[in-house]
Amino acid sequence: MSDSGPLNEVKYWKKQVIQLNHLVNQLRLPSNRAVIYLLNIAVSSHSIVCIRNNYIRLVLIKFNFKEWREIDKKLTLCINEARDHYKFLMTVTKTYWTTLS
Repeated sequence: MSDSGPLNEVKYWKKQVIQLNHLVNQLRLPSNRAVIYLLNIAVSSHSIVCIRNNYIRLVLIKFNFKEWREIDKKLTLCINEARDHYKFLMTVTKTYWTTLS
C-alpha cells in the first residue's frame, strides 16, 4: 500500500486533531491552569530543581506570559487548521465514495 493518497491524508489530519486536542485538554486541567496562573502573577524569577544524570542543580527561570499567550494563539491556530483539513477531507472522501456506489 502506498504512503500517499486521500485516505492517508485523512488519517494524518485525524491524528493531528487527536494529538492537538490531547495537548489542549492537558493544558486545561485545573492543576496546569493553576501553574500558569501562579507563574503569571509572580513578579520575580523562580527557581526550580532539575535532576539530571544523577546530579541536582538549581535553575532560574523567568516566566514570560506574553510569550505563553503567543504559544497559546499558535496552538489554537494549529488545532483549527487541523480540524478544518480533517472536516474538508472527510466531506470529500464521503462524496467520493457515495459517487462510486
